[in-house]
Amino acid sequence: MEEVLPLEFRIPNLPQFDGTGDPQDHLNNFYAKLDLYGLSNAAYCKIFQTTLTDQAQVWFNGLPGGSFDNLDQLATHFLNHYSINKKYAKTGLYLFKVIQRDGEPLRDYIQRFVKAVHEVRHVNHEMLAGILQQNLKHVRFQESIAGRPPKILEELLNRAGKYIRIEEITEMRVPLKRKRDVESHNCNREEERHPIENCTFEKFSPLNDKLVDMMIIAEQKCILQPPRRMKENPERQKSDNYCEYHRDRDHTTEECFQLKQSLERLLQDGHLSEFLEQSQS
Repeated sequence: MEEVLPLEFRIPNLPQFDGTGDPQDHLNNFYAKLDLYGLSNAAYCKIFQTTLTDQAQVWFNGLPGGSFDNLDQLATHFLNHYSINKKYAKTGLYLFKVIQRDGEPLRDYIQRFVKAVHEVRHVNHEMLAGILQQNLKHVRFQESIAGRPPKILEELLNRAGKYIRIEEITEMRVPLKRKRDVESHNCNREEERHPIENCTFEKFSPLNDKLVDMMIIAEQKCILQPPRRMKENPERQKSDNYCEYHRDRDHTTEECFQLKQSLERLLQDGHLSEFLEQSQS
């Protein structure tokens, strides 16, 4: 208590401990803040008591004078007294309990799972794919992992990102699909619809945006012809590619030949000219 702190020293904003947290976490945060100042051992002990509040302050004030000779003794006594609060590292078995709940969005579940992974020390990343596959309720993602097991966490998360986007886009499209189905009975077409089968374009107009954005606007205007049903193919359901126009797997929206044909027909009929490159408008 007789130690004099440096004249220009100002005690930083230190972590506080009220007797309920993990004592090791508190010590680690305490050291991380003060190690920058190069203070003496006695100064550390003097400042440490300022981080204690409530029950922890009562404990410190009740210690007999001269109980410690240095910071190491103080830290050891502190850790022993509050050892009941210490967090114990989770093992890999903990991850098997992080199961996707019924109706839980894939994005929310993956965030929970990754957080749990970070709580496990020395986690075996090669086992994560198998654990996640067992815990998932997302059938398509399960099949993807079973077919091509990711070897590292980054690859697993990249794969998850694809299915998250598909799930969120599908959810977003449901209200629009319902609206389109209703409006398709009420829209009065000024022009006769041009069947795709009777007109196949070999070249397409240069566009200034993606096909998916153009498709959304066309659906909102009730001018986009519905796609022909794709042929049944069980192998197609294993594909990671997803077409928003067909609402099915096999190819991406930007690769969809039917969509390109339908949108080009609309452009030829004078619709959606805002999507043409400036030289074509």
